[in-house]
Amino acid sequence: MDRTRMDAFNQGSPSFPPPRSVFRDGLGAAGIAVAGEEDGPQPCSRIPAAAPERQPMRWDGRAFAATVAAEVVPLLVLAHRRRAQPARHAPAGPPGALAEAIPVLADLAVRSEVDAAVALVEDLHWRGHSFDDLYLELISGVARHLGQLWHEDRLSFADVTIGTLALQRLLHALDHAFCACAEVVHRDPAKRALLASRPGEPHGFALDMLSAFLRRAGWEAATIAPADEAELCDAVRSSWYAVLGLSDSCGLSTDGMAGLIHAARRASLNRHLRVMVGGPAFAGDPEEALRVGADATAVDARHAVDQAEALFALVRRNS
Repeated sequence: MDRTRMDAFNQGSPSFPPPRSVFRDGLGAAGIAVAGEEDGPQPCSRIPAAAPERQPMRWDGRAFAATVAAEVVPLLVLAHRRRAQPARHAPAGPPGALAEAIPVLADLAVRSEVDAAVALVEDLHWRGHSFDDLYLELISGVARHLGQLWHEDRLSFADVTIGTLALQRLLHALDHAFCACAEVVHRDPAKRALLASRPGEPHGFALDMLSAFLRRAGWEAATIAPADEAELCDAVRSSWYAVLGLSDSCGLSTDGMAGLIHAARRASLNRHLRVMVGGPAFAGDPEEALRVGADATAVDARHAVDQAEALFALVRRNS
C-alpha cells in the first residue's frame, strides 16, 4: 500500500455533506448546455417566409432574487457555516487529560486490546469528559496519531491497519452508550443518509464516526465503499436517501468529484438528493464543495450532523 492511500488513515474525523444550483440546470453530464433536437427538415417554399419579429427579453428581477434567496444563499451559508461550540457537559474533565490519553489509547489499539480501550474511554467519561469530546478529540486524535507515526516510519502499515480496525471495533463497543446519552429526538423515517468513500478508496474510519453521530441524532445511516461510480449509482438507485455523504480522504485532487456527484443525482430515487462532501481538499476551502456540485461540507462529525439537518430541511421544502 503506498503512502497516498495510507493518508486515508490519517483523517481523524470527517471534514465532511445544496440542491442543484440554478446555474447547473439544463447542463449535460460534462457541464455543457445541451441544445434541443431539431424538428427535422422543413418543406421548401419559393417565397421565403418572413422571419418572426424578435421579442425583447424581459428581465424578471423579483423572480431572480427569489430564486437566489431560496436556492443559492442557503448553499453559501451551509458552505461557510462553522459549528458552534456550546458546553455539552459539566463539570468538564481535567484539562489536557484527553491529549495525554491519545498515545496510551493508540498503543492499546495497535495491540488490538479493545476491551482495555473501552475501559479507558469509560473511565475518562466517568471523570467528566463528554462522549462528543471523547469521540472527536480522543478517538479521532488517535486515528490522526497513528497516521503521523506511519509518516515518521515509527509504525508499519500492518500496525496502522490493526490499530484502525481496533478503533472501529471500539466505536462499535461504545455505540449503545454513545446513542443512549443523546437527547430524545423524533425519528423521522425520511432521515436516511448514505455515507460513501470515494470509489476505489477503502472504507474509512471517518465514515464510521459520522455514522455514529447521525444515528445518535435520529438518522438511519448506511455506509459503503463502492468500487466504482456504477456501484455508487446502484446504491442511490435501489434505496431512497435524503442525503449522500462522500468522503475524499486522500484529498489529492477533486478532479472527477463533480462528475461523480452529477451521476449520483441522476441515478437517485430522490430527485432532490442533497450531497455533503468531506476530506482535506474541502476542509481548507469550503467553496470547493460548491465548485464540485455538492451542497455542503463540515469540519467534523458533529458539525456534519448540523449540516445534514439543514440539508434535510431543504429536501422537505422542495418535496
